[in-house]
Amino acid sequence: MELPASMNYPDITGTWKSSGEAGWNLNTTIQDVTVGENTWVFASQQGPVVKGFKLFRQPYGPDVNQTVLGIFDPDGKSLTIIDQPGGWAKATFTGPDTMFVVLTYASGKDTGGNSFALTMMLHRVKGTV
Repeated sequence: MELPASMNYPDITGTWKSSGEAGWNLNTTIQDVTVGENTWVFASQQGPVVKGFKLFRQPYGPDVNQTVLGIFDPDGKSLTIIDQPGGWAKATFTGPDTMFVVLTYASGKDTGGNSFALTMMLHRVKGTV
């Protein structure tokens, strides 16, 4: 589906840092997971499509850098994002410089074979592009 060229999407290029992170592993039980600060960088945007990467530290592993691609919903108030290992996120804007993110993974190497979910707020770092 081609989106109308006249639609305006907010410019979200720049650096965004997280707060209020919470995570859960799902297997035969549900376990709380400590989630540290995330830094998401949206390096470019063309209309509804944003491209960039995210940086974070795994609870029991190394720092991680993953490529992300996001597409705005037609209303311009939310964004669906996929990352390079296959996680899906829904970001909903709560203000021009704040978004609430829900991220899920079905399972895989990065989650120790568990399904995983997390929530966090992302805040735009002023003066970044």
